[in-house]
Amino acid sequence: MRLALVAPVIVLATPLLAQQRELGTLGLNLRVGGSPAVGVTWRASPAVVVRPAVSFAWNKTETPLGGTNETTQYTVNLDVLCRTASWNRLISYLGAGGGVGNISGSGGLAGKIWAARALAGAQLNVVDRVAVFGELGFEYVHGEGFQGKRAALQTFPIGIVVFFK
Repeated sequence: MRLALVAPVIVLATPLLAQQRELGTLGLNLRVGGSPAVGVTWRASPAVVVRPAVSFAWNKTETPLGGTNETTQYTVNLDVLCRTASWNRLISYLGAGGGVGNISGSGGLAGKIWAARALAGAQLNVVDRVAVFGELGFEYVHGEGFQGKRAALQTFPIGIVVFFK
């Protein structure tokens, strides 16, 4: 009889205890949607995360008159995130970051680009070693030539992190 009462408690409590564990200190992150990026998430301390990332985009379109336009863009980004609170499997954070990049293409489309951003985000630990995150922030982008300057309040693409250790 006792086993019948204790067994369900153990079975139900084990996943809850596993959810309370901290994720690893080093992980691979992938942003999906918008401008996809691949990077590393490194937990420097319990409250600070450093997240470098790179992105690459190539686009080729054909014009109605038979010509083609081709554009290549790459950027290198770095974000520093500071944990503000946590609830069960959800972590909130504030961060600052920036990036530099280059755009080249046919028709004289070429130039350097840099950006600075402030963001607020949340990370949800889905299963052991896997988390998803989303962010809202203010970003200023400064581009050479045709790219111009832009400042915007925006959402950043949703991402997923897989921690190694």
